Amino acid sequence: MSRTGIGVSLGFGEETTFGEGVAPANSMELKGGDESLTTDRKRIEEEMLSRRGWDLDHIAKGRKAVNGTIGHDLRFTGGWLMFLSHLTLTTPTVSGTNPYIHSQNIGDTPAGILGKGLSVTVNRDGLLGTPADKAWRFYGVRPRAWKFSLEGEGKARSEWTVSASGWELVDQPVAAFPSSPWMKAPSDHATPTPSVQYGGLGSEAPVSIQGMSLNIEQPFDDFYELEASEMSEPYPNGLIKVTGSFTAMFKGTAATGGVFKVQDWSLTPKSLIYTIDGPDDTYKLQLSMPNVLVKAQDPVAAGAGRIFQTVDWMAVGAQSQTFEAVAALTNGDATPWN
Repeated sequence: MSRTGIGVSLGFGEETTFGEGVAPANSMELKGGDESLTTDRKRIEEEMLSRRGWDLDHIAKGRKAVNGTIGHDLRFTGGWLMFLSHLTLTTPTVSGTNPYIHSQNIGDTPAGILGKGLSVTVNRDGLLGTPADKAWRFYGVRPRAWKFSLEGEGKARSEWTVSASGWELVDQPVAAFPSSPWMKAPSDHATPTPSVQYGGLGSEAPVSIQGMSLNIEQPFDDFYELEASEMSEPYPNGLIKVTGSFTAMFKGTAATGGVFKVQDWSLTPKSLIYTIDGPDDTYKLQLSMPNVLVKAQDPVAAGAGRIFQTVDWMAVGAQSQTFEAVAALTNGDATPWN
């Protein structure tokens, strides 16, 4: 057994039936990330008036539970759209021909339940493991939230909050990692798209974007059958929430009358687009929100000639309509799960 987490890998696949447990169809390196999936099984303990202490005969096993997070750097492939699909309960559409555009609706009203989940297999022994070591397979996995961020000079970061219905130990799978470029800043594209475009404006003068983040939360109810020890498929019980923020650096005196001079929630929605370009037109990620409300913090003078401002936003629907947001991933794969 290893004594470190170096070389830990994570494989995942889509189940045909929720909770059945399947072998990985994709693998990801947890470089720049981590996993904290923890297992728990309740213990039914009844206090006895007739004895001192607990009677072993009156202790029983309760329900299983799995909760935790999976964090990783983002590539332009790797099948991570599968997690987003199971979070939003919608299926991506594919258009174009090499490069392909995989469009995942985020804000659409979900159909209910998918009838299937994800299986996540974690090789925790890493580089120092042996063939005799086992891997943890979590089945009936359901993402409940996603955090995305790209700050300064570095790779885009992704973190999923998940639950699962159960777990088992399995033989360690052979991981086949994707080889597509990482999502990162600075961009290697010859003419990169502005990273943030708000109401038609972006990284053009007088602001320079320094970082951006996005959060998606889908409320779920845990669902157990009375006679079952493992969780059935969770059911969505509320409205999906899409929020985020970005940091702008103003040039010169633009902060005194800047684009984002908003000291309270604006009730006039505008469009917002996040873009990360790959080294060429084959690779791109765009997160588009047609209607957002923004709230900007007061500008802060962080140094000579530098004034920073953080802009918080929330996606909304126009005229009481269900809002729509889209994640569009462009790459050379014909299927979104690769």
